[in-house]
Amino acid sequence: MQVTIKKRQSLLDIAVQEMGSLEEALSLSIENDLSVSEDLEEGRPIEYRGKHTITGVLSAKGVRPATAVSEEDQALVPYGGIGYMSIEVDFIVS
Repeated sequence: MQVTIKKRQSLLDIAVQEMGSLEEALSLSIENDLSVSEDLEEGRPIEYRGKHTITGVLSAKGVRPATAVSEEDQALVPYGGIGYMSIEVDFIVS
């Protein structure tokens, strides 16, 4: 079977969407000669071997996971995360 990558999708997203489990990302990686963490190009076809029960639920609800960080998201945090925060300035302890 084959699926086409949508904007911001990763192999983890495809594993959940098409096979129902994050654990399937490794088999997708091997089958498609890709790194599990590789940024995927929108429109790229990905081969996979079959669906599981959970994918029927996701498909019926129109769920298409896309969890990669966009350039717009990265622009909101130009200096990184907690390593750049200061207590009581932008990291509030309550």
